[in-house]
Amino acid sequence: MPNFTKKAIIESFMKLLSETSFDNITVKDIVNDCGINRNTFYYYYKDIYGLIDEILQIEADKVVEKHKTYDLWTDGFLYASEFALQNKKAIINLHNSSKHLLLQKYLHKIVYNVIIDFAKNEAKDTKVDVKDIEFIAEFYSSALLGLLDTWIDNYMAEDYKYIIKRTGFLFKNNIAQAIDMLKS
Repeated sequence: MPNFTKKAIIESFMKLLSETSFDNITVKDIVNDCGINRNTFYYYYKDIYGLIDEILQIEADKVVEKHKTYDLWTDGFLYASEFALQNKKAIINLHNSSKHLLLQKYLHKIVYNVIIDFAKNEAKDTKVDVKDIEFIAEFYSSALLGLLDTWIDNYMAEDYKYIIKRTGFLFKNNIAQAIDMLKS
């Protein structure tokens, strides 16, 4: 039964988030929507921030895990973009709220994990320092996060497949070149 209740809370929250800004959602709204009492909500979550953090963490973990099954890192981003589009209004409402840093944290985890894996793979059999690989991953993660931020700012209207494909081309060549320049 607990999984059913948590699922109901999450579904209610996502429904409300697709209708209004994160800033306007209260615990009362969530419990009224899913038909539970406040104590039940607080049994599972400390507050709304704990709820959104769990939702984003679950989705980030799914994308990072799914990425490991893909041959190309761009496929992982395509998978993540599908989740974003399926929850477009909720993502935009969270992005435009005062708690947009929660979304940024989620996106950073996904992007950094994918890019660091790619950079490590490009650097295998080289003597590039781990700190240099991490710097490269952070640099390119920041660039990609900037593109994602712009995409969300534009209400996800642009063709995400085109953006990911072009970015993948640029990153592959530039990351490989950066690693090559740092070889000892």
